[in-house]
Amino acid sequence: MGHFDSFAEFMAMGGYAAYVWSAFAATFFCLGILTWHTLYVRKALRREALKQLARIERIEKARAAKAARATRND
Repeated sequence: MGHFDSFAEFMAMGGYAAYVWSAFAATFFCLGILTWHTLYVRKALRREALKQLARIERIEKARAAKAARATRND
């Protein structure tokens, strides 16, 4: 295991285990939160984009129907 003679010594990290393992835990916790937040925002942005696209399609459809009615009335 490199500089350590046993797994217990590796886990003890030369007396700095509390610092080392809490730093690893904090890092992976932050990475997990960042990943979750990124996926959440991506999903929300996609949902919003689909809503805007549907709105644009409704507006274009209404304009086409209005133009068709206007040409029939002329």
